[in-house]
Amino acid sequence: MLFDQQTNQFNLGLYNSKMPSILRIADGVVIFICLYFLSIWYNNKFPDFYVHAVFFAVILFFISSTNTKLYESWKLIDSSRVIIRLFATWAITIFGLLILASATKKSEEYSRVVLYTWFIVTPVFLSIWRLILDHNPWIKIKGSNKVRVVLAGWNESSEELIKGIKNKKNLEFDVLGIYDDHDQKVSNIPLANIKYLGDFKALIKDAQSNQFDLVYVNLGINAGHKIEHIAKEFANTTVSLYYIFPQNNLFNLLQPSWHYVSGHHAISIFESPFSGPSTFVKRLEDIIIGSLILLLISIPLIVISIIVKTTSRGPILFNQRRYGLDGKVFYMYKFRSMTVMEDNDIVSQAKKNDSRVTLWGGFMRRHSLDELPQFFNVIFGDMSIVGPRPHAVSHNEEHRINVPGYMLRHKVKPGITGVAQISDLRGEIQTPEQIIQRTKADLYYIKNWSLWLDIKIIFLSIFKGFFSPNAY
Repeated sequence: MLFDQQTNQFNLGLYNSKMPSILRIADGVVIFICLYFLSIWYNNKFPDFYVHAVFFAVILFFISSTNTKLYESWKLIDSSRVIIRLFATWAITIFGLLILASATKKSEEYSRVVLYTWFIVTPVFLSIWRLILDHNPWIKIKGSNKVRVVLAGWNESSEELIKGIKNKKNLEFDVLGIYDDHDQKVSNIPLANIKYLGDFKALIKDAQSNQFDLVYVNLGINAGHKIEHIAKEFANTTVSLYYIFPQNNLFNLLQPSWHYVSGHHAISIFESPFSGPSTFVKRLEDIIIGSLILLLISIPLIVISIIVKTTSRGPILFNQRRYGLDGKVFYMYKFRSMTVMEDNDIVSQAKKNDSRVTLWGGFMRRHSLDELPQFFNVIFGDMSIVGPRPHAVSHNEEHRINVPGYMLRHKVKPGITGVAQISDLRGEIQTPEQIIQRTKADLYYIKNWSLWLDIKIIFLSIFKGFFSPNAY
């Protein structure tokens, strides 16, 4: 299943390098080139006032990039996340340019077709050149500018950690080995080319002589005194030091991030992935894709409405209370597929051969046609196209008691489709394990959200999410 796949993101801060400055210059050049050639293509000239547009665009782009963290961890972050940040930064830039043009009343001077095309093609070309940079073997010369990495502490998660680092091909890491006070624990390390480098005294000594660039401290929270000692000694070196949080229930972090409050540093344990630019990207995705889908299904919506009305008594739509973002109640739209309209404290889930389901309703439910009106919920902002499926309020109250972490699903907007749907985790819930598996799928999505993951889920939903033998 999709959510069972291992993901290892190492977005750990800006590593000391001149490359971010080069990236900024190159991005500015791409922004200029795109507008220059478009102006020549459409107008056979490049007026002076277009230079002003490029200047302000580059300035706004660089300012926006500090909020989207576009240039942070350029060597440690997946290409897909870089592209998402590029599009988010450019979207903020366009918004700023439009406000500036409106305030100065200069928009009449510019060709609409040139500007709109520039708005569209620029992030595409920015993404293309970044992908070329990321996959160009000439840039990644063996041993050139690699980050020399070591691990301090060997436990059950160390092997998984090292494999995860090695599997990330875009990470320019050279894993040198492991330090640990208990050499017997690492005497038979089951990984090729990973050496035992000594105890923690040797770790500190090698750090002081610049034998490596970065160290991951992989010790449990009970080793606080030892961690404090290592940190104190590393303060006298130039080595980057990172602490690996234990993978247990307490530190099974949901979108971890640091912030500063009243003189103290705090790390989020449970937080939504949608804040700042990502909120804008997600909403823009819902509006654009949701509007296109509504346009495509407008005639089917009319046809289904007529069939529902003429084949059984009752309203066309069934509105039921569901929990949305932050647990707030909203009314979700569905085509009525039953002879009843249950929305009470007790709601009986649909079962196989359920007598309440109408003949046409059964067909709609098997093919998820009854869910189509929810695209209006998406446009209204109650739902997203992709996200955890919302359950009836009465079912929600039952699951939150029986399933640990269930309410974390509501850190994001509920969706029409999601990881659970394309993993065939839908239909009647007959055992506690089924709702636990669905919750795991939803939390996987929240932890690993990206624009690319949304697109992948939407694409797979066309073939898998809307056709299931478990839906009745």
